Amino acid sequence: MNMIDDLFFAKKIAIFGWPATGKSTFGNFISNKLNIELFSLDLIRWKYSKEGIKNDDKFLNEYEKILKKDKWIIEGNALDWIDSRLKKSDILIFFDSTVDTCIENYKIRWKKVISGKEKWLNFDKSKKPKESIEWIKNRYSKKIEKLRPILNNYRDKLIIINNYEELNDIITKINLK
Repeated sequence: MNMIDDLFFAKKIAIFGWPATGKSTFGNFISNKLNIELFSLDLIRWKYSKEGIKNDDKFLNEYEKILKKDKWIIEGNALDWIDSRLKKSDILIFFDSTVDTCIENYKIRWKKVISGKEKWLNFDKSKKPKESIEWIKNRYSKKIEKLRPILNNYRDKLIIINNYEELNDIITKINLK
């Protein structure tokens, strides 16, 4: 068996990685395919934020309750608290990228949201894309680089998706099952 086959037997799946790489779309797809509830960390995070200020205590309380469930798909990052997901998941799906590709994907998404062609969770149209791009370059890339060596400990249950072509290939394989 391979990892795609293993997905059909998994009860706990963690999906995480670079912004604007397809995590949410894939999370919804696999949730529907496997009939396992999807929990979006972005939705939970922003539910407990007020005026852009995060409430980590409320977020962590809900996050811990999800981790105790028998089945879940958790989509999103919250990389500061990823250790528990790495340990408890049957399958890990890491959406890898490069900083440049991530920024290009973000710019494309931003233009679609501004034009009204796409909705994006908690997208603040007044926020300049430059701020998010700087965040991706300076903060997020550092978190991903710290995560990479940790993922070596989980190779037996890790699927890495590097680009949209690989994502589409995996979706095709899942649809053929």
